[in-house]
Amino acid sequence: MLLAGRCLSGFAAGGFSLVVPVYIIEISPSSLKGLFGSINQLAITIGILLIYVMLTIIPYYIVALMVMGFTVVFAIVVCCVPETPRWLIANKQHLLANAILYRLRGPKADISREMKLLE
Repeated sequence: MLLAGRCLSGFAAGGFSLVVPVYIIEISPSSLKGLFGSINQLAITIGILLIYVMLTIIPYYIVALMVMGFTVVFAIVVCCVPETPRWLIANKQHLLANAILYRLRGPKADISREMKLLE
């Protein structure tokens, strides 16, 4: 059972290691793509460090339960994440792409230039 759980979590981590950076880059403004990509990698590295530090202080099974809690929260939150404007435009959903880009950039942003670049 433990081996199956480790395999399943390994496949999930591998999948998210591919999907999350691509999603971050696709929704980031052009001027901040590198920054957001770097912050993602830095957050992963800090998270690994924190887990190792926690394992020296807290018993393994408590840390495992905490990580499981974060996984459940992440699974719920990921259901609320919108599609990227680039994907929506590629699938002929221009109005929804416009609305999501407006939501991502804020009410005062001029998204017309970015929408033209995406089309």
